[in-house]
Amino acid sequence: MIRSSLATHASFPAIPDCFVGRDRELADIARLFARSRLVTLTGPPGSGKTRVAIEFAARGEMTDAMCLDVIESGPDALTSAVTEAVSLSGPELLILDGCDRAIDTCVRILPRVLRDNPALRVLVTSREALRIGGETAYRLGPLSAADALQLFLARAGERNPGVAHAPAGPLRLICAQLDGLPLAVELAAARAGVMSASELAARLNERIDVLAGGDRSAPVRQHSLAAAIEWSCEMLGGSERDLLARLAIFAGPFCLEDVEQVCTDPGLSHSAALDGIATLISKSLLECEISEHGTRYALLGAIRRYVRSVDSSRWDDALWLRYVRWCTGIAERRCESGSAAGLAARLDVIEARQDDLRAAVTWCQTQGRMTEGRRLAAALAGFWLVRGRLTEGCDHLAALLRDALIDDAGESAATGRLLAEYGALLCARGEFDAGREAGQRALEACESTADPAGTARAHLLLAHIDMATGVASGTRMLDRLAAAVGDSDSWCPGIALAMMGYARWHSDRLAAARRACAAYTAAAATNDPAGMAAGLIALGRVCADQGDLENAARMLRHGLDLSRQLGYVAGIVQALHGLGMLAASQGQRAQARQWLDEAVTAATATDSPMILAPCLNGLAAVLLDDDELSEARKRFRDVLALGEAATPLELASALLGLSRADLSCACLSQAASLAEEAATVAQRAGHRALTARAIHALGVIARRRGNHAAARAMLRESLEMRAELGLMPEVAVCLEALGGLAAEQGRADLAGRMMGAACGLRQNLGTVRGSAEQREYDADLLLLRSARAGQEVEQAFAQGQQEPLGDTLAWLARRSGPRRRAAAGWAGLTRSEDQVARLAAAGLTNRQIGSRLFISPRTVQTHLSHVFAKLGVTSRRELSDHAAARSEHLSAAVGLEPLQALGLQVAVADAGGEGRFA
Repeated sequence: MIRSSLATHASFPAIPDCFVGRDRELADIARLFARSRLVTLTGPPGSGKTRVAIEFAARGEMTDAMCLDVIESGPDALTSAVTEAVSLSGPELLILDGCDRAIDTCVRILPRVLRDNPALRVLVTSREALRIGGETAYRLGPLSAADALQLFLARAGERNPGVAHAPAGPLRLICAQLDGLPLAVELAAARAGVMSASELAARLNERIDVLAGGDRSAPVRQHSLAAAIEWSCEMLGGSERDLLARLAIFAGPFCLEDVEQVCTDPGLSHSAALDGIATLISKSLLECEISEHGTRYALLGAIRRYVRSVDSSRWDDALWLRYVRWCTGIAERRCESGSAAGLAARLDVIEARQDDLRAAVTWCQTQGRMTEGRRLAAALAGFWLVRGRLTEGCDHLAALLRDALIDDAGESAATGRLLAEYGALLCARGEFDAGREAGQRALEACESTADPAGTARAHLLLAHIDMATGVASGTRMLDRLAAAVGDSDSWCPGIALAMMGYARWHSDRLAAARRACAAYTAAAATNDPAGMAAGLIALGRVCADQGDLENAARMLRHGLDLSRQLGYVAGIVQALHGLGMLAASQGQRAQARQWLDEAVTAATATDSPMILAPCLNGLAAVLLDDDELSEARKRFRDVLALGEAATPLELASALLGLSRADLSCACLSQAASLAEEAATVAQRAGHRALTARAIHALGVIARRRGNHAAARAMLRESLEMRAELGLMPEVAVCLEALGGLAAEQGRADLAGRMMGAACGLRQNLGTVRGSAEQREYDADLLLLRSARAGQEVEQAFAQGQQEPLGDTLAWLARRSGPRRRAAAGWAGLTRSEDQVARLAAAGLTNRQIGSRLFISPRTVQTHLSHVFAKLGVTSRRELSDHAAARSEHLSAAVGLEPLQALGLQVAVADAGGEGRFA
């Protein structure tokens, strides 16, 4: 039975609400009383010491218990109360609650009380142990995550029953921000009636004043979390309070060496800091974890936020500069190259210190300490790039470089390199114009200071942007840089070699790309795990394009594993995308969608359109093959909505995907317009493989329209381009299309041989058809086998299936004669003709066009003559109407506003003659 104390003391509190969790702690306290008569519950402010003590008395075997609230009792009153309670009431259990400010009195009277009353057990609650003989201290930690959530829902439900249906994410975040402190959880729950869980989570991140308005019947110190923490802080000496304020600058755990580097100065010696740490730990204001790896200290988030809110004025510039130097040391030390496991561990350390590093960079920005800030940012740039923190990195670097003045040589070199890092992050986000500007500024700065490494980095950045935007000079730049591969003192040639592999892949030189990527991957294996991952993924993608599916799968899986180990976000996304497309080509639809869904999710988190676009295109292609046209169109349109940041290659792929979707619905005009635009974009970007795909699509559309001559010309052009590029899986698609066309024309022997060659090639490669391709193939095969020359067809099919592919292609060339360029339509226009056509359609005169393009009016007229012939128009008015109708088709097909307004339409070349997106 629980009895109240004498009237002169606080009565035993009556608590009507439910008690959550703490089963393990209550059992531990019972076991401690089995061997000790004095147990002291310690713990940080708000950890629920009073409530646990009362619950123990209510549940325990000691049925005769008394609780004395001694917080406001003076020494004499406390001595009298304890003596009187024990002598008159004789309880089995005496709870002395809130002994923080009565430690000395308790130390003096409890040994005598326990000696004079052998059956008595005493349970003390205090943030600090008594440290007397016979005492067992038990630290009460925060609630578990599950118990904290249960407590929040129970208390919040009393004010807002709908909180039980709130999203789980914000609820878990609230409990994590509150460190599982019961008082904090209950105070937060009290706000459930005035704001949503998401709003509360947002406010709790930095503001401790939200946690107020507690139970009015509770002691004043429990009306808010700030009051509970201040109750403890008031018992600190001046030097201890100052140390606590300094320690609050750390956003995460720290060790004694960290404290000595950041917090000590002539006014606080190393030994004084150690003594102060011991005091803060004893008063439950500082957490301490001792392990074989060393001792780590930490402030609970609530305590840190409170101290920052009231004592951050103690942080002078000297403390901040020591903190910035400490953060810079972490970043510079952790970004060195090494093994995969070593690099992953170092990046993980930076990840764990993100709040500290972010605070240091931000302070440098706001206080104008640009030199220190740029050094720290330069050390973090690699982390931001590898871990996909592109927006954060760009924001910090933009602020640090906004007013960069390159005066002395040292500042010029450092700023130049930082500009190159900024450009790389911008490029990864698809902001190519801004990235090119940063790269040019970096190049000027590094060349002016004779910094060869910085100059090479700037050249690489500019070459990469040229490659991504379809400018040919990027590959020439890479060739020059890679010529110095034997120079072991420079990192640049190896990186150039890897990028050259990508450049050659993008420009469809697959064999050369494979050699370059393989060479770089082998070199990177020794000391560049991120480079090795990139090389493996590039190799896998090249192998897939070549039809070497077994090696492609092996390389991509290895690259994915290594990227995941490093947390290399771009590598993870690229590998998942490659594996998804590989699975789709092998008919593994469910696996393909799983890979690609995961790729889209990971890419979306990077805030990089350049990384996201291929994943969306890949997923859309698989959806299209599965006849999910609506979902496929949505993903393709999502790519177009990204604008020019998605790169010309991906925009063209999306246009081509939408063309396929329209073709499946027999919307031939829209399908043709989209395919023509895709061909134009691909040609301008210099991507021959994608150009061949667009021409193939136009050939299929021409066949549907009954224009067999145009279909044959386009399909042959596509076949020869793909065969020349070594795109074996796509060669099989072309052969089947040519075979179907021949069957429709009654040319049985040609059809049989083409389809047989395609069948043999697919068997060798291990690729399968998509659902739409399979339906077309089945219809064409049925048409072929219904021909009268059945035996002739079978013989031709067997011959094509068995003979070398080269022989089949050579036979086709001899039989069909020289191939003519498929010159009809917008896709048949040359680059110059296309530029002239667009300007003429916009209403410009020959003289105005010539001035814009730096050509003579006579040359303009020559181009216009070719345009009129290829488009089948006879006047500028017809050309304008034709262009407008085509734009309307495209706008309707992609489901967006007119393409010109959205920057998706290919714009006229600028004065330098380079194609770009407006």
